[in-house]
Amino acid sequence: MVREVFATCLRKEGYEVREAMTGLQGLELARKHLPSLVLLDVRLPDGSGIDICKQIKGDPALADVFVALCSGEATGEEHKIGGLQIGADEYLVKPFGMEELLARVRTLLRLRDTTAALRASEEHYRRLVDILPDAICLISPQGRLVSVNSQAVAMLGYDTAELLNKNIFDLIAADESMQADILVLKNRIIRDVECTLLKKNGESLQIELSATVASGKDGQNAGLVCVARDITKRKEAEKILRDSEERFRQLADNIREVFWMTDVSKSEMIYVSPAYEEIWGLIPLF
Repeated sequence: MVREVFATCLRKEGYEVREAMTGLQGLELARKHLPSLVLLDVRLPDGSGIDICKQIKGDPALADVFVALCSGEATGEEHKIGGLQIGADEYLVKPFGMEELLARVRTLLRLRDTTAALRASEEHYRRLVDILPDAICLISPQGRLVSVNSQAVAMLGYDTAELLNKNIFDLIAADESMQADILVLKNRIIRDVECTLLKKNGESLQIELSATVASGKDGQNAGLVCVARDITKRKEAEKILRDSEERFRQLADNIREVFWMTDVSKSEMIYVSPAYEEIWGLIPLF
């Protein structure tokens, strides 16, 4: 009778309502329809509403379903605290008027919508961060890694749990001058600073680091947001290029024939070998 009164009242306010006579039936309906809110009595014909609440809150597919426990018998402080501790979003003590019920439902649905939107935003952020090619880390003011994306895990060779137990100073090579500056940023930001990190296996990793201070409540320093790009291959390519240029320079400086290089349009001289001066006695002007 109470369930029917509640349902009639809520339908008159424009809510879509589904009713269940037992806890298991209610759990089945929740999994099928994914409601915004479940009004769940603590005492049910087939068991405890507390157990049903635990199952709802323990199911990832029902993460956006809010649960309000209701009871006219389990009304003590310990019952309320126990219900909230197992995950209920509200604990309503019967009897209560229809106006109070509607007010509680409106409040819970506003909170539920805000929470669901926040969770969706965080999931969007997580997916975005995880597809980026660079490692992204959130570092606490004390230097502890608070959050890392999958690229940071792959780059350093740790699993996520291991990496979140690390301090940033555990990862920066001991001889790096930026150790002392990593948490004291000039103008609250650094860009493209090259440094060396240590991977789990002890190997060195050349990175290009950018970081900015994250602001918390009242503008206080909440840590650092860091973006690290692996530049090991770039450094290797630069070394190969330098070695190649050095070999060319040694060849050019010691060959006796004159040769030169111009731009594509042949309007500007780029290089003339030293043999030019030796043969003509003139220093090339370009």
